[in-house]
Amino acid sequence: MKIEVIPGANANLGAPIGWDAEREGTEVLGLPCIRHEKGFVSQWRPSAEELERLMNGAPIWLHVLGGGHPPVAVTIAPVPVPVQENADEL
Repeated sequence: MKIEVIPGANANLGAPIGWDAEREGTEVLGLPCIRHEKGFVSQWRPSAEELERLMNGAPIWLHVLGGGHPPVAVTIAPVPVPVQENADEL
């Protein structure tokens, strides 16, 4: 899935403090989001291949790194949301 800039984004989350991409085997990209009083929301868009797999019954997986699991929700936007560029400007 591709991370997108959600309309109204007011924050860009980065890697956890002390993250070592070489040791962990993966780089953490910035995550443009809307931060609010209870947490934050980000926007992701599936590729055509991912959409096909979903339509054929493949499940959605949520990967959370760390020793605990915060409360999370995976939802679908109520209406199609346009792609916004320039995540670096947040």
